[in-house]
Amino acid sequence: MSPYMDATSNNDCVYYCLEISSGSGQHVVYFAPHLPSVMWQPSDVDASSLRSITAYIQDAEVSNIKQPIFIDVTEEHTKWGGGIIGKLSRTGN
Repeated sequence: MSPYMDATSNNDCVYYCLEISSGSGQHVVYFAPHLPSVMWQPSDVDASSLRSITAYIQDAEVSNIKQPIFIDVTEEHTKWGGGIIGKLSRTGN
């Protein structure tokens, strides 16, 4: 992702990345400080994973990670995150 973002870094762009099945939250917390122009949206279907992600975010003290949302990929995408995904212009994995 970095080479693409570096090319537009002078444009004050903010990118949005939906991470599907974030698990413990380790990956999003690692990438967030390295890619500050990305606003991260972690997600998971498992309640214990959502709690873990929240704890990792609190410990990381970064401002470019949103609180995790519940996503069950077996449901229609319009239901993901309580309907929030339909409001995003782009999603990535």
